[in-house]
Amino acid sequence: MDQITILSGLDFVGGFVAPEYVVEGIIQRGSLYSLTAKTGHGKTAICVDLTFAFAHGRNFAGQAVEQGNVCYLVGENPDDVRARFLVCAEAYGLPVNKEMNFIPSVFLIEEKFEVIQAKAEEVGGFIAVIVIQGAVTPTLVFLPPYLLQARYRAG
Repeated sequence: MDQITILSGLDFVGGFVAPEYVVEGIIQRGSLYSLTAKTGHGKTAICVDLTFAFAHGRNFAGQAVEQGNVCYLVGENPDDVRARFLVCAEAYGLPVNKEMNFIPSVFLIEEKFEVIQAKAEEVGGFIAVIVIQGAVTPTLVFLPPYLLQARYRAG
């Protein structure tokens, strides 16, 4: 017979671990987020803005951001994404810098995971991996520093 554990309220809440945020109050470390919207409604713009925020340690949506390296997987229309980064660099007065890492091709992530992990180790870890692959909605994977492993979370 399967065993279950019944916890008192004190024991249950006693195991609470406060979330760590990479964007204060908005984006938790080690979580998977997906942006969904119709074409042309700002998903890529948000990803570009977040990349600048992480790479330069600037606020996003009025909230503090943890500065760090970003890996941006651009499987869909890399020339459009390049143009957006150049426009944002000029508008923000900030350079596209070495904290921003790009892979401009379509591939199966599981087949190239070791290559991405090696780059993460080389640069000291990624604070975020942003994926735009083919027709897939931009997905943000936020990672603990120095690791390329995400904790997936429902919701």
